[in-house]
Amino acid sequence: MELKIHQTEKKLGKRKTRGLSIRVKILFPASILIILLCVTLGVSSYVRMKDGLIAMAVEQAQMAAVVSVKVLDGEKLAKLKPGDESDVQFQEQLATLRGVRDDCGIKYLYTLYLEGDQVYYGIDTDDNPESHNKIGIPFELSYQELQDVFAGEIYVQNYIDSTEFGDVISAFMPVLDSSGKNVSAIVGCDYDASGVIQRLDVILKQVVGIALICLILGLIIMNFITSAIIKSLHTVDKKIYELVHNEGDLTQRLDVHSGDEMELIAENVNELLAYIRGIMLNIAANSKHLNKSTGVIAENLSDAEMSITDVSSTMEQMSAALQESSVSLD
Repeated sequence: MELKIHQTEKKLGKRKTRGLSIRVKILFPASILIILLCVTLGVSSYVRMKDGLIAMAVEQAQMAAVVSVKVLDGEKLAKLKPGDESDVQFQEQLATLRGVRDDCGIKYLYTLYLEGDQVYYGIDTDDNPESHNKIGIPFELSYQELQDVFAGEIYVQNYIDSTEFGDVISAFMPVLDSSGKNVSAIVGCDYDASGVIQRLDVILKQVVGIALICLILGLIIMNFITSAIIKSLHTVDKKIYELVHNEGDLTQRLDVHSGDEMELIAENVNELLAYIRGIMLNIAANSKHLNKSTGVIAENLSDAEMSITDVSSTMEQMSAALQESSVSLD
Protein backbone atom coordinates (compact mmCIF):
# COMPACT_ATOMS: atom_id res chain seq x y z
CA MET A 1 0.00 0.00 0.00
CA GLU A 2 2.82 2.42 0.89
CA LEU A 3 4.58 1.54 -2.36
CA LYS A 4 1.39 2.31 -4.28
CA ILE A 5 1.00 5.69 -2.57
CA HIS A 6 4.64 6.48 -3.27
CA GLN A 7 4.16 5.61 -6.94
CA THR A 8 1.05 7.76 -7.06
CA GLU A 9 2.89 10.73 -5.57
CA LYS A 10 5.75 10.18 -7.97
CA LYS A 11 3.37 10.19 -10.93
CA LEU A 12 1.67 13.30 -9.63
CA GLY A 13 5.03 15.02 -9.22
CA LYS A 14 5.92 14.36 -12.85
CA ARG A 15 2.71 15.89 -14.17
CA LYS A 16 3.12 19.44 -15.43
CA THR A 17 0.72 22.12 -16.54
CA ARG A 18 0.63 23.35 -20.12
CA GLY A 19 0.67 27.03 -19.08
CA LEU A 20 1.62 29.11 -16.07
CA SER A 21 0.96 27.50 -12.72
CA ILE A 22 -1.54 28.91 -10.25
CA ARG A 23 1.34 29.93 -7.95
CA VAL A 24 2.90 32.04 -10.71
CA LYS A 25 -0.48 33.50 -11.73
CA ILE A 26 -1.08 34.63 -8.15
CA LEU A 27 2.43 35.62 -7.08
CA PHE A 28 3.46 37.53 -10.21
CA PRO A 29 0.63 40.13 -10.31
CA ALA A 30 0.58 40.27 -6.50
CA SER A 31 4.34 40.95 -6.47
CA ILE A 32 3.98 43.68 -9.09
CA LEU A 33 1.13 45.24 -7.10
CA ILE A 34 3.09 45.10 -3.84
CA ILE A 35 6.18 46.61 -5.50
CA LEU A 36 4.12 49.44 -7.02
CA LEU A 37 2.40 50.05 -3.69
CA CYS A 38 5.70 50.13 -1.76
CA VAL A 39 7.33 52.40 -4.34
CA THR A 40 4.33 54.73 -4.38
CA LEU A 41 4.13 54.95 -0.60
CA GLY A 42 7.90 55.33 -0.29
CA VAL A 43 8.14 58.09 -2.90
CA SER A 44 5.10 59.85 -1.46
CA SER A 45 6.51 59.73 2.08
CA TYR A 46 9.94 60.90 0.94
CA VAL A 47 8.52 63.78 -1.12
CA ARG A 48 6.35 64.93 1.78
CA MET A 49 9.25 64.81 4.23
CA LYS A 50 11.50 66.57 1.73
CA ASP A 51 8.94 69.31 1.14
CA GLY A 52 8.48 69.70 4.89
CA LEU A 53 12.21 69.99 5.61
CA ILE A 54 12.77 72.42 2.73
CA ALA A 55 9.80 74.50 3.86
CA MET A 56 11.29 74.71 7.36
CA ALA A 57 14.68 75.69 5.92
CA VAL A 58 13.06 78.33 3.71
CA GLU A 59 11.22 79.71 6.72
CA GLN A 60 14.45 79.88 8.73
CA ALA A 61 16.26 81.63 5.87
CA GLN A 62 13.45 84.16 5.60
CA MET A 63 13.38 84.65 9.36
CA ALA A 64 17.15 85.24 9.42
CA ALA A 65 16.77 87.84 6.66
CA VAL A 66 13.95 89.54 8.58
CA VAL A 67 16.04 89.65 11.77
CA SER A 68 19.01 91.04 9.83
CA VAL A 69 16.89 93.79 8.32
CA LYS A 70 15.58 94.76 11.75
CA VAL A 71 19.03 95.12 13.29
CA LEU A 72 20.56 97.04 10.35
CA ASP A 73 20.49 100.79 9.89
CA GLY A 74 19.51 101.67 6.35
CA GLU A 75 20.99 105.18 6.57
CA LYS A 76 24.39 103.84 7.62
CA LEU A 77 24.35 101.17 4.92
CA ALA A 78 23.64 103.82 2.29
CA LYS A 79 26.72 105.79 3.35
CA LEU A 80 29.15 102.86 3.09
CA LYS A 81 31.66 103.02 0.26
CA PRO A 82 34.73 101.03 -0.81
CA GLY A 83 37.55 101.33 1.71
CA ASP A 84 35.29 101.77 4.76
CA GLU A 85 36.12 98.30 6.12
CA SER A 86 38.04 99.88 9.01
CA ASP A 87 35.28 102.33 9.79
CA VAL A 88 33.62 102.03 13.20
CA GLN A 89 30.12 102.00 11.76
CA PHE A 90 31.09 99.26 9.32
CA GLN A 91 32.57 97.16 12.11
CA GLU A 92 29.47 97.62 14.23
CA GLN A 93 27.19 96.52 11.39
CA LEU A 94 29.51 93.61 10.60
CA ALA A 95 29.52 92.42 14.22
CA THR A 96 25.72 92.67 14.34
CA LEU A 97 25.30 90.61 11.16
CA ARG A 98 27.78 87.99 12.32
CA GLY A 99 25.80 87.61 15.52
CA VAL A 100 22.61 87.04 13.51
CA ARG A 101 24.47 84.60 11.25
CA ASP A 102 25.72 82.52 14.16
CA ASP A 103 22.40 82.57 16.03
CA CYS A 104 20.33 81.57 12.99
CA GLY A 105 22.71 79.00 11.52
CA ILE A 106 23.28 80.94 8.31
CA LYS A 107 26.15 80.00 6.01
CA TYR A 108 26.58 83.38 4.31
CA LEU A 109 25.04 86.70 5.32
CA TYR A 110 25.80 89.90 3.42
CA THR A 111 24.38 93.18 2.19
CA LEU A 112 24.19 94.40 -1.40
CA TYR A 113 23.84 97.87 -2.88
CA LEU A 114 23.15 99.15 -6.35
CA GLU A 115 25.02 101.63 -8.52
CA GLY A 116 23.51 102.03 -11.94
CA ASP A 117 22.72 98.53 -13.19
CA GLN A 118 25.49 96.80 -11.25
CA VAL A 119 25.04 95.09 -7.90
CA TYR A 120 27.95 95.25 -5.43
CA TYR A 121 28.79 93.70 -2.08
CA GLY A 122 28.38 95.87 0.98
CA ILE A 123 29.00 94.03 4.27
CA ASP A 124 30.13 90.42 3.99
CA THR A 125 30.18 88.30 7.16
CA ASP A 126 32.45 85.60 5.69
CA ASP A 127 35.30 84.89 8.12
CA ASN A 128 37.54 83.34 5.47
CA PRO A 129 39.93 86.04 4.18
CA GLU A 130 40.27 84.27 0.83
CA SER A 131 36.55 84.25 0.09
CA HIS A 132 35.61 87.43 1.98
CA ASN A 133 34.17 90.13 -0.31
CA LYS A 134 35.04 93.73 0.39
CA ILE A 135 32.84 96.69 -0.30
CA GLY A 136 32.47 97.32 -4.03
CA ILE A 137 33.13 93.77 -5.22
CA PRO A 138 30.58 92.92 -7.98
CA PHE A 139 27.91 90.42 -7.01
CA GLU A 140 27.47 87.29 -9.14
CA LEU A 141 23.76 87.92 -9.75
CA SER A 142 22.73 90.66 -12.14
CA TYR A 143 20.44 93.56 -11.42
CA GLN A 144 17.68 92.02 -13.53
CA GLU A 145 17.57 89.01 -11.22
CA LEU A 146 17.32 91.20 -8.12
CA GLN A 147 15.31 94.03 -9.64
CA ASP A 148 12.13 93.15 -7.72
CA VAL A 149 14.03 93.06 -4.43
CA PHE A 150 15.51 96.52 -5.06
CA ALA A 151 11.94 97.57 -5.81
CA GLY A 152 10.91 96.57 -2.27
CA GLU A 153 9.77 92.94 -2.65
CA ILE A 154 11.00 89.88 -0.76
CA TYR A 155 12.48 86.92 -2.61
CA VAL A 156 13.06 83.53 -0.99
CA GLN A 157 14.11 80.38 -2.85
CA ASN A 158 11.76 77.46 -2.29
CA TYR A 159 14.39 74.89 -3.24
CA ILE A 160 17.91 73.87 -2.28
CA ASP A 161 20.52 75.34 -4.60
CA SER A 162 23.65 73.23 -4.97
CA THR A 163 26.53 75.67 -5.56
CA GLU A 164 30.29 75.49 -5.45
CA PHE A 165 30.06 76.90 -1.92
CA GLY A 166 27.65 74.21 -0.74
CA ASP A 167 23.93 73.52 -0.55
CA VAL A 168 22.11 76.72 0.33
CA ILE A 169 18.68 78.35 0.30
CA SER A 170 18.95 82.04 -0.51
CA ALA A 171 16.66 84.81 0.72
CA PHE A 172 16.86 88.48 -0.26
CA MET A 173 15.08 91.24 1.61
CA PRO A 174 15.19 95.01 1.09
CA VAL A 175 16.54 97.37 3.77
CA LEU A 176 14.56 100.61 3.79
CA ASP A 177 15.78 104.03 4.85
CA SER A 178 14.32 106.05 7.70
CA SER A 179 11.38 107.16 5.55
CA GLY A 180 10.39 103.56 4.94
CA LYS A 181 9.93 104.19 1.21
CA ASN A 182 13.36 103.98 -0.38
CA VAL A 183 15.56 100.88 -0.52
CA SER A 184 19.03 101.61 0.84
CA ALA A 185 20.39 98.10 0.33
CA ILE A 186 19.26 94.52 0.40
CA VAL A 187 20.24 91.70 2.73
CA GLY A 188 21.32 88.42 1.18
CA CYS A 189 20.94 85.34 3.39
CA ASP A 190 22.27 81.92 2.29
CA TYR A 191 20.89 79.31 4.67
CA ASP A 192 23.13 76.27 5.11
CA ALA A 193 21.01 73.37 3.79
CA SER A 194 23.72 70.70 4.13
CA GLY A 195 22.00 69.42 7.28
CA VAL A 196 18.74 69.15 5.36
CA ILE A 197 20.52 67.18 2.61
CA GLN A 198 22.02 64.83 5.19
CA ARG A 199 18.67 64.28 6.85
CA LEU A 200 17.06 63.67 3.47
CA ASP A 201 19.71 61.04 2.72
CA VAL A 202 18.98 59.34 6.03
CA ILE A 203 15.24 59.54 5.39
CA LEU A 204 15.72 58.12 1.89
CA LYS A 205 17.65 55.15 3.26
CA GLN A 206 14.99 54.59 5.92
CA VAL A 207 12.18 54.80 3.36
CA VAL A 208 13.97 52.37 1.05
CA GLY A 209 14.63 50.01 3.96
CA ILE A 210 11.02 50.13 5.13
CA ALA A 211 9.79 49.61 1.57
CA LEU A 212 12.07 46.58 1.15
CA ILE A 213 10.91 45.12 4.48
CA CYS A 214 7.26 45.64 3.51
CA LEU A 215 7.95 44.10 0.12
CA ILE A 216 9.64 41.04 1.62
CA LEU A 217 6.90 40.60 4.23
CA GLY A 218 4.22 41.00 1.57
CA LEU A 219 5.86 38.41 -0.66
CA ILE A 220 6.28 36.00 2.26
CA ILE A 221 2.61 36.39 3.22
CA MET A 222 1.48 35.99 -0.39
CA ASN A 223 3.69 32.92 -0.78
CA PHE A 224 2.23 31.45 2.42
CA ILE A 225 -1.33 32.05 1.20
CA THR A 226 -0.52 30.67 -2.24
CA SER A 227 1.14 27.61 -0.71
CA ALA A 228 -1.98 26.93 1.34
CA ILE A 229 -4.16 27.18 -1.78
CA ILE A 230 -1.80 25.00 -3.82
CA LYS A 231 -1.68 22.46 -0.99
CA SER A 232 -5.47 22.18 -1.00
CA LEU A 233 -5.50 21.85 -4.78
CA HIS A 234 -2.83 19.15 -4.63
CA THR A 235 -4.89 17.28 -2.03
CA VAL A 236 -7.97 17.35 -4.26
CA ASP A 237 -5.91 16.45 -7.35
CA LYS A 238 -4.20 13.59 -5.53
CA LYS A 239 -7.50 12.11 -4.34
CA ILE A 240 -9.06 12.39 -7.78
CA TYR A 241 -5.98 10.76 -9.29
CA GLU A 242 -6.24 7.92 -6.76
CA LEU A 243 -9.92 7.50 -7.59
CA VAL A 244 -9.13 7.23 -11.29
CA HIS A 245 -6.18 4.85 -10.86
CA ASN A 246 -7.35 2.80 -7.87
CA GLU A 247 -9.62 0.27 -9.61
CA GLY A 248 -12.68 2.46 -9.26
CA ASP A 249 -12.79 2.51 -5.45
CA LEU A 250 -15.73 4.82 -4.84
CA THR A 251 -15.62 4.47 -1.04
CA GLN A 252 -12.83 7.05 -0.71
CA ARG A 253 -13.52 10.63 0.41
CA LEU A 254 -11.74 13.96 0.04
CA ASP A 255 -10.84 15.21 3.52
CA VAL A 256 -10.24 18.97 3.09
CA HIS A 257 -10.98 21.21 6.08
CA SER A 258 -9.59 24.54 4.88
CA GLY A 259 -12.85 26.40 5.46
CA ASP A 260 -12.71 28.05 2.05
CA GLU A 261 -13.87 27.24 -1.49
CA MET A 262 -11.56 24.22 -1.64
CA GLU A 263 -13.57 22.58 1.14
CA LEU A 264 -16.78 23.25 -0.81
CA ILE A 265 -15.22 21.69 -3.93
CA ALA A 266 -14.17 18.65 -1.90
CA GLU A 267 -17.69 18.30 -0.46
CA ASN A 268 -19.20 18.51 -3.95
CA VAL A 269 -16.77 15.86 -5.19
CA ASN A 270 -17.71 13.66 -2.22
CA GLU A 271 -21.41 14.11 -3.06
CA LEU A 272 -20.64 13.21 -6.69
CA LEU A 273 -18.82 10.08 -5.53
CA ALA A 274 -21.75 9.15 -3.28
CA TYR A 275 -24.16 9.63 -6.19
CA ILE A 276 -22.00 7.48 -8.49
CA ARG A 277 -21.65 4.90 -5.73
CA GLY A 278 -25.45 4.76 -5.39
CA ILE A 279 -25.80 4.31 -9.15
CA MET A 280 -23.24 1.51 -9.11
CA LEU A 281 -25.06 -0.21 -6.19
CA ASN A 282 -28.34 0.01 -8.08
CA ILE A 283 -26.65 -1.44 -11.15
CA ALA A 284 -25.22 -4.26 -9.02
CA ALA A 285 -28.63 -5.01 -7.48
CA ASN A 286 -30.32 -4.95 -10.87
CA SER A 287 -27.57 -7.20 -12.23
CA LYS A 288 -28.30 -9.78 -9.52
CA HIS A 289 -32.01 -9.59 -10.26
CA LEU A 290 -31.30 -9.93 -13.98
CA ASN A 291 -29.02 -12.86 -13.30
CA LYS A 292 -31.78 -14.57 -11.29
CA SER A 293 -34.32 -13.91 -14.03
CA THR A 294 -31.91 -15.28 -16.60
CA GLY A 295 -31.58 -18.46 -14.54
CA VAL A 296 -35.35 -18.87 -14.42
CA ILE A 297 -35.55 -18.34 -18.16
CA ALA A 298 -32.80 -20.90 -18.67
CA GLU A 299 -34.70 -23.43 -16.55
CA ASN A 300 -37.89 -22.74 -18.49
CA LEU A 301 -36.01 -23.16 -21.74
CA SER A 302 -34.62 -26.45 -20.48
CA ASP A 303 -38.11 -27.68 -19.57
CA ALA A 304 -39.36 -26.52 -22.93
CA GLU A 305 -36.52 -28.39 -24.61
CA MET A 306 -37.48 -31.57 -22.72
CA SER A 307 -41.11 -31.10 -23.70
CA ILE A 308 -40.10 -30.59 -27.30
CA THR A 309 -38.02 -33.76 -27.13
CA ASP A 310 -41.04 -35.68 -25.76
CA VAL A 311 -43.27 -34.27 -28.47
CA SER A 312 -40.68 -35.18 -31.08
CA SER A 313 -40.52 -38.74 -29.74
CA THR A 314 -44.31 -38.99 -29.76
CA MET A 315 -44.42 -37.66 -33.29
CA GLU A 316 -41.87 -40.26 -34.37
CA GLN A 317 -43.99 -43.02 -32.76
CA MET A 318 -47.10 -41.70 -34.48
CA SER A 319 -45.24 -41.54 -37.76
CA ALA A 320 -44.17 -45.15 -37.36
CA ALA A 321 -47.73 -46.17 -36.48
CA LEU A 322 -49.03 -44.36 -39.52
CA GLN A 323 -46.50 -46.13 -41.67
CA GLU A 324 -47.59 -49.48 -40.28
CA SER A 325 -51.22 -48.55 -40.85
CA SER A 326 -50.39 -47.57 -44.40
CA VAL A 327 -48.70 -50.91 -44.98
CA SER A 328 -51.69 -52.75 -43.52
CA LEU A 329 -54.07 -50.81 -45.74
CA ASP A 330 -51.96 -51.63 -48.75
